[in-house]
Amino acid sequence: MPEEVPGTRDARKTGEYECRGEYHRNVSPDWSYYPLYLSKKAFVLGILAGYAKDTPIVDVGCGEGVFVEELRSEGFSRVLGVDENYSSSLVITGNALDLPLEDECCRVALFLDVIEHIPVDRQSRAVAELHRILRPGGTLIASIPNLAHLASRFRFLLRGKLGRTASVEKHPGDRPICEFLVLLEKAGFTVVRRNGFFPTVPLLYKLVQKHPSNYLWLYRLLNAVFRNPNWCFLNILVCRKTEGDSG
Repeated sequence: MPEEVPGTRDARKTGEYECRGEYHRNVSPDWSYYPLYLSKKAFVLGILAGYAKDTPIVDVGCGEGVFVEELRSEGFSRVLGVDENYSSSLVITGNALDLPLEDECCRVALFLDVIEHIPVDRQSRAVAELHRILRPGGTLIASIPNLAHLASRFRFLLRGKLGRTASVEKHPGDRPICEFLVLLEKAGFTVVRRNGFFPTVPLLYKLVQKHPSNYLWLYRLLNAVFRNPNWCFLNILVCRKTEGDSG
């Protein structure tokens, strides 16, 4: 991976970024998932703190590259963003199903809140691409919404349907987290760490979503008391590509 990331100096936007602008740059404290966003970012930064600053890192589905920029500001010099609908001096255009990257080009791949946007029948292809670009022994960090979170199960018992993590149009790849674990294992990854965030305890989690800036303390309490990742809205998986496995 080159020291300087190829791309354009002036951002190129298509899809939702052409319509909505660079909306990830100004995340509101009143956004319903703002506490989750903070804890996700802190967790990933904590994992990456154990890596050398010249580690080759690829952020697949990075959007406007906000996290790529933050990692650069933290001193990581070889970070590349890839997104289908955005390109800039730090982000190149590319689809997760056919990444424009060489085999084994990176030591760490980030796949944060992306796979749920990919239809179920194409998700194995995306995971295979992540496996391809990682070096043997490399690390995949993936954040994945869990269709079978606690409140979703209660809703199924009461109403006969699960509480999706977003609309079908936005998250066509919504699945219970157990299915994603199987998908990763079949692709050649070993999950070495799994953390859950935002256990959706009925009523309490809705209070956090309606008033996130006021109930950040409640969000933290829920995470401290209800630690089972299966109950959580989001799972973050740290996976390892088997040493000697080049696909």
